[in-house]
This record gives sequence, structure tokens and C-alpha cells, in this order.
Amino acid sequence: MRIRLLILCVALLLALSGCSGAIELQETGIVMGIGIDASEDGESVEITVEIANYTEDSSKSADSPQDNIFTSKGRTITDAINNLKSTVDKYLFWGHNKVIIFGEKILQAGINAHIDAFIRNAEMRPTAFILACEGRAAEIFNGKSGLASSVSFGIAGMLERNGKQTRNKKLGCNIQEFSENMLNQYPANIVPYLKFKSSEDTNEQKSEEKQQEQQKKKKEIEIESYAVISAEGKMVSKLDKKEQLGAFLLLDKLESEIITVENNSEKFSLELYSSKISIDYTNNVFRIELNADCKMYEVFIPDKVNSKPDLELVEQLVKNYVSEAILSAFSAERNCREDFLQLGQQIYRMPKDKSNSIEFSVQKIAEPELKINIDVVFSGEIFNTI
Repeated sequence: MRIRLLILCVALLLALSGCSGAIELQETGIVMGIGIDASEDGESVEITVEIANYTEDSSKSADSPQDNIFTSKGRTITDAINNLKSTVDKYLFWGHNKVIIFGEKILQAGINAHIDAFIRNAEMRPTAFILACEGRAAEIFNGKSGLASSVSFGIAGMLERNGKQTRNKKLGCNIQEFSENMLNQYPANIVPYLKFKSSEDTNEQKSEEKQQEQQKKKKEIEIESYAVISAEGKMVSKLDKKEQLGAFLLLDKLESEIITVENNSEKFSLELYSSKISIDYTNNVFRIELNADCKMYEVFIPDKVNSKPDLELVEQLVKNYVSEAILSAFSAERNCREDFLQLGQQIYRMPKDKSNSIEFSVQKIAEPELKINIDVVFSGEIFNTI
């Protein structure tokens, strides 16, 4: 009996072993990033994918043309992905996708349906970042992002994954966060906006050799600002630097940010951090209280060597700067008529007996009442002079 049982166990083990359905690594194309553009006639979708190059030629320079970028067209995203089979000789694996970049033209038409396609696809990672870009998304993959050999990996590396804006990382918005915001009572999103850095060389009379060298060199990609995406999935506005700061503070998404404040010819560079915000809504007015710490890094006081700054003056300058940032974010929300600050959601979360009596309208948002408390600290006794 024992011998029969042993034979049965061995037979079962032999049946369970092996990898008959496995796909070898060299037969797999690991997708790192996707760019989505509208076709010229607007009737179809064009996708551009960057596939990880794990057999990279060490003789190639960073500015060599990419040979791991593929494009495809289709009536829908799924159709375009399926059509990639005719140009890519590998099994495409989407589980490591880092970024989804939408081009300017498709942002004007709306991206909600395309986001829905990624949410429904079980192979797609919900933590992939969503970004907008100037011009065509396909062009972004011909650029250069930081020190990374992969454009997608470099862009993802610039974005923060813990949901907070820091001085070293920009705030990102992934598929899951985007879709959750679209389910809010007043849906809207802000996503990073990419563009190529403009050339600093303004000399019009460049040598022909220098022009050719510039053309061969890949353009650097930067996160220029943040795009406001409406409830319909259309890009309706871009935020400037102060509007971004105000938005991150109001959304409680700021962990750390470097700011510079000025008083006549004096300049002070500080790190704003440990911000805590409370928002209340009574009598049709938002009452906002913000507490934050500031660490002073640089002081520029002309003609005064080793002079200590007036901390009360600096604190007031920072208060004014932060107040202007919050007010400018409110103004941007009114102008674009989209609740990207999630102020309506703040009201919606109130007790039902209170929120039901409030009719929220983005266009009718009044100027908030602000109470800003800033604590500035600094170390060291020697300061720069101009």
C-alpha cells in the first residue's frame, strides 16, 4: 500500500513540475512607458511604447537614436495595443509600465475613455503615473530624462510615490488616484505637464558645426508645470509656480518645498516643510488655518557682511508669499471652473444635515479667510553678500 502511495505521489510531482506555459525573458518585451496621441484626422488613436532594452549596446552614446520605441494605430487603445503584434516580435508585458503620457491634441478631446481602458486591463499597473505634455507624446520618447537610460524610468524617477510634493521630487498622479478623483462629487485632477527644455544659447549666428551638434543632441525633458484636467477629461488650464504651491498646501500634498522671498534688494531662500492645514466652511466662506516651519538656507543682504536677518521680517515675508499662493490657487480654480482643489469634496464630507443645505459652485467661491502661522529657524552665523 505504501509503495502504491509513493508511486502516486511521485507521479503527481512529475505532473506538476515543468514550465510548459512559461515565456522566456529574451522573448518578453517589458513595456516601460506609453504615449497616447490623436491621429491627424482625429478618428483613431496612436500609441507609442518604450520597451526596456536589457541588451543595451555599451558602445552607444546617450544621444544615439532609440531603437526600442514602437508605434501603432487603432480605433481604440485596445485595438492599437493589439496592432503592436505586427511590429513587435516579443510578448509584451505591461506590469512594469511606469508612465502614461497624453499628447496635447488628445487632451483637447478628452482622456477619460482612455483612462477607463487602462483601469479595465488587468495587466496594467494602477500605480503608473499619468502625465500631460506639450505637442505630441511620441516626441517625448525621443528626449532625455535625467541620468536614466530609459525616458520612462527617468520621468517616473522625478515623481514622488508617497503622495507628497518634496523639494527633490514632484507630485505625481497615478491611474488609481486619477480614477478615484473622477468618482468624487466634483471631479477634477491635476497632473504633471512635460515639455522640452528651451535652449539657453540665444546666439543667432551659430556655426554650422554647432547647429549640427545641437540637432544630434537629445533634448532634455522637464516637468514645466501642472495641467488641470476637467470632469470631461479635458485639459483646461496650467498652473504657475505660485498656484502649484497653493494647490499642494490646500490638498495637504506638500512635504517640503524651497521658496525665495525678497525685501527690496534682500533675498532669503528657505525650505517650507511640516505644513498642517485645516479647512472649515461656514457662512459661504472657507476659513483656512495653516501652520508650517521654515528652515533658512541662504541670506543675501547687499553690503552687509555676517549680518543676522530680521526673523520677524522674514516670517512676515513668508506669510505673505504663502497667502498669495493660496489666493492664487483659489483664483485659478474660479477661472478654470474646475474643482481641482477638492473644496466641494470638503463640503460633501461634512455632516449630512449641514452639507445638504449648502449649494457649492466653483464660480461663486468667495475669497477665503486665512490664518497663517510660520516659524522660521536658521543655523550658522556666516551669510552670503552680493
